[in-house]
Amino acid sequence: MRAESNYIKYRGIAAALRAKILSGEFKPGTRLPTREALIRQFDTTSVTIQKAFDLLADQGWIRAAGRRGTFVSEKLPNRCYALAFPWPRQIDTSQFYRALWQQAEQLTTPQRQITCFYEIGSRTDTEDYLRLADLVRSHRLAGVIFANNPFDVEGLPVLEEPGVARVTIIAPKAPLPVPFVGPDVAAFCGKALDVLAAAGRRRVAVITLAQVEESGPWLAKLFEMAAARGLQIQRAWVQAAPLMAPQWARHAAEVLFQAGTTARPDALLITDDNLVPEATAGVRAAGVRVPEDVRAIVHTNFPYPTPAAVPVTRVGFDISHLLELCIERIDQQCRGEQPPMHTVLPPLSEAEYRQRGAESNEARAQVSALETSHQSRDRSSNSHDGDGGRRLAVRCTAFTRSGPLQAGPLQAGPLQAGPLQTGPLQAGPLQTGPLQAGPPKGGTPNSFPTSFRP
Repeated sequence: MRAESNYIKYRGIAAALRAKILSGEFKPGTRLPTREALIRQFDTTSVTIQKAFDLLADQGWIRAAGRRGTFVSEKLPNRCYALAFPWPRQIDTSQFYRALWQQAEQLTTPQRQITCFYEIGSRTDTEDYLRLADLVRSHRLAGVIFANNPFDVEGLPVLEEPGVARVTIIAPKAPLPVPFVGPDVAAFCGKALDVLAAAGRRRVAVITLAQVEESGPWLAKLFEMAAARGLQIQRAWVQAAPLMAPQWARHAAEVLFQAGTTARPDALLITDDNLVPEATAGVRAAGVRVPEDVRAIVHTNFPYPTPAAVPVTRVGFDISHLLELCIERIDQQCRGEQPPMHTVLPPLSEAEYRQRGAESNEARAQVSALETSHQSRDRSSNSHDGDGGRRLAVRCTAFTRSGPLQAGPLQAGPLQAGPLQTGPLQAGPLQTGPLQAGPPKGGTPNSFPTSFRP
């Protein structure tokens, strides 16, 4: 019984010291209180304090310096963030997931690492799950970002381990004590309808994922938003296609816009980027003029647009901003603050995204100049004053896009001959990437019907 009590005590002391490091009370490179002071503070023995020190040293939080004392590590292990996906990486069906893991690679720096883990939730014996669970138990992560609703991991350490920050990108179906950060899909629809109304369009067709309940609240809300803007959406004009069989979006679009149809729609809203290639191919096959006869608004995860077979207007979300918000919410928890439990990311037009990219390029140039100044001062004074500049560089990575990303061929089904129109995104490289079949699990991410909250 006493051995169990000592085990609990030294782990509790380690957790208390770790919390002071995370809160900034014990800063990197500073010396911890003496053992004698800690013995008095925690009313324990030197052996228990040593065990707590050993645990923290093994986890990378502290380092011993002989008679000079014990110091907080200069490079803390909690600058690592886990991005957990429910599917294997080989199943690249979701453009949203693909955009997330590619942008995570772009945002990783020597000072801040974002590591992706796959098949988290479906099994607990995979290499990725075991690695993530070990990192969570040892508190070597700043926190975990769940790319999907984390209901599959309820009761497991990756969700239940105390003292670990977490955030989810898909709103939980049931209340969970995990902050939500995700796209405001209702605002996306409103922004798209605003563009169509401003262009003088009146009859709007909608192609979305096949997870729609015809009597569900999202469809009623969509009709309401359209009517408020003087737009008409008939139920027959709302068509859906499965994520695993997007070619049905092509058939639906061809029927909606076929020649000779009386009072056919003069606008099309595609609410999920996975359906854009096939749906726009159907519009082209129908023989209508775009944008003269039909104006198309398509969902996009910037900076990774899926190809379009006709000219389109893109409205969507900045994936870099989304991940930065997730990291900010985790950092707030690490500092002992209470973050907002519900944060939504506003939609952007393509022009707004390009403008944000231009502003971030200017900010990046300013940060680079500041880093150069600090490095010069470091060399001349042999001091550590440049650390502040490097920390600023980490905090200013929001909205930056750096380095080329590899593009892959679209594999969602054959498109009819003709040039694909992706539209220029000056703020970053365009990525189309492969769409490969795979089983959905835990709901489809970033889809209008599942994410919409009226």
